[in-house]
Amino acid sequence: MKTEILLVEDDHTLATSLQRVLELEGFDVSIAVSVEIAFEHLAKHRYATVLTDFKLPRLSGLELVKRLQTLDARVPIIFMTAHSTADLTIAATKQGAYDYLVKPFEMSALLASVKNAVKHRHLALEPRQLRNQGNTLATLVGTSPAMQKVYKEIGRVAATNTSVL
Repeated sequence: MKTEILLVEDDHTLATSLQRVLELEGFDVSIAVSVEIAFEHLAKHRYATVLTDFKLPRLSGLELVKRLQTLDARVPIIFMTAHSTADLTIAATKQGAYDYLVKPFEMSALLASVKNAVKHRHLALEPRQLRNQGNTLATLVGTSPAMQKVYKEIGRVAATNTSVL
């Protein structure tokens, strides 16, 4: 089963080029040329990651992230933009962007970002058993849905180099 990626890009030439590159890497890519089409895709499928242009007709990339978070808060979102500023990067990250690529970018950078986002997604969805080696007692106690979310979050963050306070 191929990993599904949603590509939201209103430039048809760029969208088809990116689709070819990603498909050569083994991904299954759905293209949405507008935000409306993107939400139609998202209503029908669960994607491993969303790759989106920052400047879209009728809706900014930041607004897109807010709406995506209501549908699936854990989907990693990678922005592509030709208009990079420090404020924009910070705002995108605060809204939940997984990564931010400045056009023109190297395809190797895009592929690395997408592969990392897909790994991140799989870790976020994978339940973790947290036990000490050789000890049958759980390190953390609880099996409720709330604690399962905590375990998943620990597993997601543990796979990164992020410091947690």
